[in-house]
Amino acid sequence: MYVKADEPSPCFFFGGVELRSVTSGLLQIDLNSSDFTGSDINVRNFYHSNRFGKNSFHTVSAERFTVDCNSGDLELDRCEFGDMVITGRFTDITARGITSSRADIDVNSGDIRLDGELSGETVIRSRFGGVRLNTSMEKSDYSYDISVKFGNIKFDGDRLGDDTSITGGSGSVHSLKITVSSGDIEVNFAK
Repeated sequence: MYVKADEPSPCFFFGGVELRSVTSGLLQIDLNSSDFTGSDINVRNFYHSNRFGKNSFHTVSAERFTVDCNSGDLELDRCEFGDMVITGRFTDITARGITSSRADIDVNSGDIRLDGELSGETVIRSRFGGVRLNTSMEKSDYSYDISVKFGNIKFDGDRLGDDTSITGGSGSVHSLKITVSSGDIEVNFAK
């Protein structure tokens, strides 16, 4: 299935795209300047790109989920992914109740807020903007490598200070690697 917002389609309305109840092997959506809302989607591979506009995903399940946002916010709510790859230039990311077995998130400018179960390898990079991660897994489940050049780290309730890094938990099955150039980092684990 392929959806393009600048061509007539049953999903195109008033400059926005809304897609509901889709099951497919491949779903590819390329937008130039539209808001997008997708809900109740179950696909093997989901590729979404949007140059300008808000992007909202609710109850989406995909083995591979790839999003590229140039300028616009990204919202994920109760989504389950195998591989999750997100690239954003001027993008705030808010994810609630997500499950991912591998995540690679790279944002040039914007805040990243993730809440859910992040297993496997999780890599988060932000040049300008903070990262806040609340995982439903325990601290002992992870190895971690977290660093900030200009900002603070708050790790599992402890404030570590300015312009610092923390590593630990080697040998764990799951890993967190968070790198921020300018912004604060907060990581919270299940108790």
